Amino acid sequence: MAKKINRDLFGNPLDENMNVPDNRPVLLLNAMSEDIKKCYVHLTSTHTKVTLEKLCEAIKNAFRGYVLRSKSNPSSPIPQLLKLYTAPRSKDDYTWPAAIILGNDDNFREFFKTFPQGIKRVWEQCYRQGYISDIKANKLAGEPVVSADSRYFYSRSHTISHNLLSVFNISSYYYHYFTGMSTYIWMPRYLWNIYNRAIADKETHPIDNLDNDGKMLFYSNEQNIGEQLFLLNQIKEQGEVEFGAYKMPATATKKIAKQLGLNEFFPCSNSKELKQMAAQVMIPSLAAHNFSQMGPNINQYWEIIAQCVHNVDVNYITMEWLSHLKAVKRDNLFYESKLSQAIDNITDALRLMTPGKWFSCDDFDKLRRSITDVTIDTIMVADSNFVADSRICLDDERLRVEEIYDNITVPVCKGLLMLFATYGLLEIAYYVPATAIEPRFNCLEYLRLTKLGEYVFGHTATYEAPGMHKPTEYFEVDPERLIIRALVIDGKNPYEPMLQNFAEPIGAQRYRVTADSFMANCKGIDDIMRKWEFFTHNVTTEPSAVWKSFYAGIENRCYPLLSPGKGYTVMKILPGNNDLLRILSTDKYIREHTIRAERNHILIETKALAKVKDKLREYGYLI
Repeated sequence: MAKKINRDLFGNPLDENMNVPDNRPVLLLNAMSEDIKKCYVHLTSTHTKVTLEKLCEAIKNAFRGYVLRSKSNPSSPIPQLLKLYTAPRSKDDYTWPAAIILGNDDNFREFFKTFPQGIKRVWEQCYRQGYISDIKANKLAGEPVVSADSRYFYSRSHTISHNLLSVFNISSYYYHYFTGMSTYIWMPRYLWNIYNRAIADKETHPIDNLDNDGKMLFYSNEQNIGEQLFLLNQIKEQGEVEFGAYKMPATATKKIAKQLGLNEFFPCSNSKELKQMAAQVMIPSLAAHNFSQMGPNINQYWEIIAQCVHNVDVNYITMEWLSHLKAVKRDNLFYESKLSQAIDNITDALRLMTPGKWFSCDDFDKLRRSITDVTIDTIMVADSNFVADSRICLDDERLRVEEIYDNITVPVCKGLLMLFATYGLLEIAYYVPATAIEPRFNCLEYLRLTKLGEYVFGHTATYEAPGMHKPTEYFEVDPERLIIRALVIDGKNPYEPMLQNFAEPIGAQRYRVTADSFMANCKGIDDIMRKWEFFTHNVTTEPSAVWKSFYAGIENRCYPLLSPGKGYTVMKILPGNNDLLRILSTDKYIREHTIRAERNHILIETKALAKVKDKLREYGYLI
């Protein structure tokens, strides 16, 4: 009977001491661990025997020139690797060797070192942008790694033909009924996580000072955000902020930006897409928040900003951010939870930035990927299935899955950073977009934290705000006449536009208040009260008797008729309003459709009620 010969992983004979009788170098690998056991369970449930067999063939070829030993016991081989050559060869015999290599970061690094450069490029590109097409994969590899088995008019069948990519996923989808299907490959989540931990370059290179080539633009809003936040709160209080479905009308955004004195990213641009870019980013996002706790106090505005950062309203990250694409709808881009995870990931990365240093966007992306428990879903933001099923177009052609990263992921993430710049948290450096179809936010190149950003993202415990003037310091109120003079401090008066809501300009920064100007655009007593509250908080905290008397007269004009019953509309005239009694007696239309009754009551024909109200409004009375 022939003597049994023991062999190693590659079929080489072993001596009686289980040693290889040659001079091959020994490579020490980590043997069994909890991570390897978890990887074994995952591989068993997600891959077929055929796929794992191809991977094990690649492992054999990669380590053929080495003697593989366990780090914990260098004189012994790793049993799970030897199991590969025992018969019969079940799925389990392939799963364990794959788990030993993929389930440990050090083992995987040794495996990855043996990859051809072309295959390394495929792995790197899939890691960076999530998906790549079969055509690009073959081009990067320098050899066919994805092959077409057959081709029909409407479809074609593809398979991954290279063993080192056998555990990648492959899928196809229709992007045009006549040109057929698009095929792309991507890493499974567990494989992306392994590459991210073991292989990906995470080294950043912060910069002290940027060399400006004369074309680079800079933006910071830290000096202005306090006053702008306060003004926006006042605008909201006066009911001037309107929202549509996940967006604010462009006319409202433009008007509010002017009132805030908001600096734009591209102030000299003639492009419709660029000249209001900062306003389109900042105003809907901030206006969606409740600033009621801010009141008339602007001394703690940075706490409000911190709340805004931690509660970015994802409803306002809309198709306006992706204007280079056509047929974009919010619902065919995002799972809301994925977008929220991406925002959290970005704020976590900002906590890792070195204060006072400039970071390139590439380095910031490395910080994003270095966050614990980050996943490919967090990085990508958009959902590939949503995009594949949608009719989103780029330059008049259907957006393909492999184009998601450059056309959705990067613009949304850079858009969030530019949003935070309008919050006063970041100073940013960027270029004018080269073409109209280029994603607008992709122009961002560098960012660094402002002092406010250092505070909000936990680098410092306190924040010393830049010197700010109280709103009342910007106005001089005449105690004897209804005249307000707007003062200029440090070359500006950010609150002056607010006067136009209740006063009329008469020249030389002076404004006159009348009953008509004060009641303009008011629909009821609540609007009147909001204007008076703004006046007493921000224009003068101690109104004179003349101003108090004026407001009392305005109140007397609001709802001077009270309705005590139904049917023929009955209303009661408030006592002492002789001017109103005169109007009711002299206006022809009102006199024809009303009946005077006892005790200051008046009966108004129901069918004429709306017209009577309009008539009284012409006389300055709100009903």
